[in-house]
Amino acid sequence: MNISADALKLWLDAEYEEYLSFLKELVEINSFSLNSTGSNRVQDLLQRELKICGMHVERTALDSCGDYIFAKSCPDESGYLMLAGHVDTVHSEDSGFSSFRLDGERGYGPG
Repeated sequence: MNISADALKLWLDAEYEEYLSFLKELVEINSFSLNSTGSNRVQDLLQRELKICGMHVERTALDSCGDYIFAKSCPDESGYLMLAGHVDTVHSEDSGFSSFRLDGERGYGPG
């Protein structure tokens, strides 16, 4: 699927407020490396949103840290999209860095 830059910008502009709300929700979850409960809350949100987007999501539980998820699109004639990343942060619950804020076009938060 080919999408023009103009069409993508129109879509992003229309979704901006919803995107910011989701981003705020994500980054305000404490997902410090040793906080598997917080990391799994982030994975819950990401798994839900990826499924809404039509991605195939597999989740593997880990005992010592948060679960990991593997997501990829359904293959088509141009291939498929696979996402990779991590959800843990270096900010412990007592770090004082726990909220999301905007400063102009820049966002700040721990996650």
